[in-house]
Amino acid sequence: MNRSTDYLAFISYRHADNKLSGRQWATWLHQALETYQIPADLVGQTNDRGETIPSQIFPVFRDEDELPADADLANSITKALDNTGTLIVLCSPNAVASTYVADEIDYFKSLGRSDRIIAALIDGEPNCSWDSSKAELGFAASDECFPLPLQFAYDDQGQRTEQRAEPIAADFRLNLNGKPQQGWTSTEALKQHLRESESFTKEQLEEVAKKYDEQQHLMLLKIVAGILGVPLGALTQRDKEYQLALARQKAKRLRQWLSAVAMLAVVAVAAGIFAYFKQQEAIKNEHRAQQQTVIAQENERLAKEQRDQSLIGQSRFLLDQAKQANESQRYNHALLLGLNALPGDYGGERPLVDDLSAMREAYFWHRKKAQFNYSENIVEQYFLSDTNLLVVTERQVFIENFKTAAESKALKVSLTGAEKILAASLSSDKEWLAVATSYGGIQLLNLSGKDSIVVPAKVGFKHVIVSEDVSSIFAFGADNQLYRWSFENRSFDYQVAIDELSFSAMPVLSKDSKYIYYETVTSNNDQYQANVVVYESNTGRQIFKHPSMNNGAITGFHSRVLPNDTIMVYQPTGFSVFNLKDGALVNKNEQQFVSLSPNLEHFLFFAIEPNQRTELGLFHQPSQNMVMLKALGEMSRFQFSNDGSKLITVHFGTLFVWNTQTGLLENKLKVISDTNFLLSDDGNFVSSYSKYGKKLGVWSTKASHNILPLDKDYENYGSQLSENGQYAIVGLLGDRSRYDLVNASTGESLFEFTLKCRRDGEFVWNSAFDRISYRCWEGDGYVIDIPTQQHLALVSEEDSMRIKSKFNQKEFLYLTSKWQELDKLKIVTVKQTAEPSSPVLEVKSDIAWENTLELDVDDYELSPDHTQLLIQSDQLPLKLVNLSSNKVLDYPKNTQGCEILKENDRDYVWLACRSNQLLKLSWSKPGELQIIDLDSRVRKVVTHSLSKVAFAVSENKRLYSLNVETMEKLGTPTTYESSPDVYFSNDGAFYFIEQLGTAIYKTHDRQPFFRIPSDVGNGIVYSRELNNFFMMKSQALHRFVDGKVFSRPAIVSLTIKDDDLIEKTKAILTLNERCLSDEQRANYYLFPLDEEARIRRQCAKR
Repeated sequence: MNRSTDYLAFISYRHADNKLSGRQWATWLHQALETYQIPADLVGQTNDRGETIPSQIFPVFRDEDELPADADLANSITKALDNTGTLIVLCSPNAVASTYVADEIDYFKSLGRSDRIIAALIDGEPNCSWDSSKAELGFAASDECFPLPLQFAYDDQGQRTEQRAEPIAADFRLNLNGKPQQGWTSTEALKQHLRESESFTKEQLEEVAKKYDEQQHLMLLKIVAGILGVPLGALTQRDKEYQLALARQKAKRLRQWLSAVAMLAVVAVAAGIFAYFKQQEAIKNEHRAQQQTVIAQENERLAKEQRDQSLIGQSRFLLDQAKQANESQRYNHALLLGLNALPGDYGGERPLVDDLSAMREAYFWHRKKAQFNYSENIVEQYFLSDTNLLVVTERQVFIENFKTAAESKALKVSLTGAEKILAASLSSDKEWLAVATSYGGIQLLNLSGKDSIVVPAKVGFKHVIVSEDVSSIFAFGADNQLYRWSFENRSFDYQVAIDELSFSAMPVLSKDSKYIYYETVTSNNDQYQANVVVYESNTGRQIFKHPSMNNGAITGFHSRVLPNDTIMVYQPTGFSVFNLKDGALVNKNEQQFVSLSPNLEHFLFFAIEPNQRTELGLFHQPSQNMVMLKALGEMSRFQFSNDGSKLITVHFGTLFVWNTQTGLLENKLKVISDTNFLLSDDGNFVSSYSKYGKKLGVWSTKASHNILPLDKDYENYGSQLSENGQYAIVGLLGDRSRYDLVNASTGESLFEFTLKCRRDGEFVWNSAFDRISYRCWEGDGYVIDIPTQQHLALVSEEDSMRIKSKFNQKEFLYLTSKWQELDKLKIVTVKQTAEPSSPVLEVKSDIAWENTLELDVDDYELSPDHTQLLIQSDQLPLKLVNLSSNKVLDYPKNTQGCEILKENDRDYVWLACRSNQLLKLSWSKPGELQIIDLDSRVRKVVTHSLSKVAFAVSENKRLYSLNVETMEKLGTPTTYESSPDVYFSNDGAFYFIEQLGTAIYKTHDRQPFFRIPSDVGNGIVYSRELNNFFMMKSQALHRFVDGKVFSRPAIVSLTIKDDDLIEKTKAILTLNERCLSDEQRANYYLFPLDEEARIRRQCAKR
């Protein structure tokens, strides 16, 4: 276009409208505009505004794509708006609540470009905040979707008037039942929404989707028309003509190619005749061809540059979608999106983008091993081994290998007509599978290849159980009769009437096969009573019935028959143990019991109240230890592994995997169904299926990170890792002055030591990590020499009313002074003598300074060369004393009350002032103070010698990135819910931001590297030598024998590597789920795969 603009369009939106899958409106619109093919006959024409119509709508500004991580947002946004042709506002109630969106509209209108604004309606209703007629249609003021500046006209001076505006609007809302609602960016997302929330036939669903697709395309053309400055009618007509012309052009090229082939022989003969004459002409054209080659190469370079730019945009879009997939724990899907965004077999030839954090996280946390799809509903699942799974569908039985996805082995089931399998049971030796069918009877399928056995019956069975010794089958008939069938006699032994099973009840056969028990629910005058009933398996006689508690909130059988002919019954008042032979009460406990592990070693119970299921207790009978399990949200389901080593609890659809020995959370899994899941016997795998979705998946429960529990009894506080990840210091139980020094890689205890005093603050390491220093509340300072395990006193109490510790390369530096007087400075270091086994203390220097300033010293800082002393007092401005000449440099009045921040580097001192100013003093140029104004007082500054960036954390919970040398802001500050903890790794390669988890960034380019959830651990450090990140996590345990509370902390290590990321990713993709479907590819604007590509990527056929 004629007007010089950097961007043809600017998309203004609230980021909350670009997060939900299928509703990333800004991302979708950005992609749709930049890929829209403008009809050829419009390109180069002059529109009604006198502008030349471009060949494509590129570039379009969207802050997440266009701004670098360290950009100044305010300046960058206004600069972009200054150089934007059309402003597109994504209108919704979310946008109305955004001051940023309002400011962008206001600024653009103040430039006199109100006529170049297009309102894209995605949710809510325009003008309902003031138009009373909207209320009659059912809209509230909170439904307003037009930000305030969009509602009013602006005058020629760019000032808002009271006149209501009528902006150009493109309506992307979905109109169902006469009221508009938020639509969807993809047809498939809309269809899925309609399937789940509306009652539509397939034909109605297709019709609604088709109409909305046409509406969406028309609204997109409306926005395109506004950007290009052409009438919508002309564009829609040309769009149809253009699509038709493209089809005709393809046909014409085909005819031309066929004609060329036919004429080839004629041309070959004629070529010999004209060769001589053409030789002379070729010489003349050679120079012309060379010129054209240069032009062609330049055009090719420009085309490749433009193509690469588009591919980079697509790659960032796909990686952004991968991040969102990670948030919902769809790690395999995130990996597939990431592979398509990177050069290689999946992404083809394209530039490599810089932010691969989504790929790293998906690769690290990915635990899904295999996916299997079936043509029928799934009835049951069983683990046969650590590689095979038995899957029972309504008409077939399969043995699946979930490690290799080899061809399924099908077991023959004899079914006729519409007959289906209703229930199944696998024998304990995993040789026989009993299946009950809808036409009545039972079929016994042998997994070892022996002949099947058919058990005829006229009644259908709802449940079947194979006895532990594989001698009998117990079947529960639809006629409320219990049947027992004998393997030896090949006939039914008995048939007895039983109480009706409750809807969700599953009958259980005791481990010794002596008893069958289950829960039944009866009602009387709308009052429901749950009872547990027990039958003798030999006779079918009911021997026990007692009220229990099952309010439906937790799925799982609560009562359990114990080996000594007793039963534990769960009740509202606690749990009770009864003798099954005479019904006598053996024991009663008011603890809110949930269940026992199959090996009867672990008791699971509510730690608080049964209606507050956010905290659980796990009691281990052999050790008499109890641990609290804390998860997010109420527990709805649970399951122990058969060996009792693992426990799964379900909270809000997520499976939490716990180690029952340590009580530590090892994994969190999002599986296909949080109701139909099964742990393998050893707890290493979990399978889950969607009964009616006809698909089943298998996940590894093993933690992605290494968890190394320490095997002593420790205090439940004070664990600390050395900054290089080599050691851990852990407090020993019973005495808060005793500590254990542990090798962080092996968990080996190196030695124990006892503090000389009550410790003040954390342990401090020297740079060689062979000495530990600590300070006392009383003022003393000590050093522990690790090689010799000696305790060395640094400073005595009389000298150390105020003590500071600093790193001075390989030595400890302690500065001490009397309170407020500051009449003496003492520097103490630890020197290594010629004899390594005999470290000594050395007083490096004493600096005496007479305080003649008549002020109270609130804080001070000494320069690294010990020649300058910075004094801070609340009474006067800052002063700098030259200790060699005793000259005093007075700083301006605005430095009064400035606080010296604790973490200062060797070159600078950082100070926070009451006027919300941050000051930096350079020891090399003390007369030059650098100042920056912030919106809140700074409480912490973090720097590293290898980084050119300083991070400042303010009292209003904002994190600023500053250029260390110039003090300029790098990008916009980030606001957190609470003050973030920011620090660098020991070698400076990474920096960490702790806020509801730990975000890791690369120091050299400040790109995101990895994010670790808060439940993995805390206090992260990095070891360059081991290329590992280390964290600590701790779990409080209660010992019932002596009533003590102690801790079994664990050292967590994470190995996160970048090398061969693409190849490693391809190697771990879920079996039978190695490709995006054609439908998914269309949703992400990717072309369908041809057969060759599907074979190369090993896409699943089933």
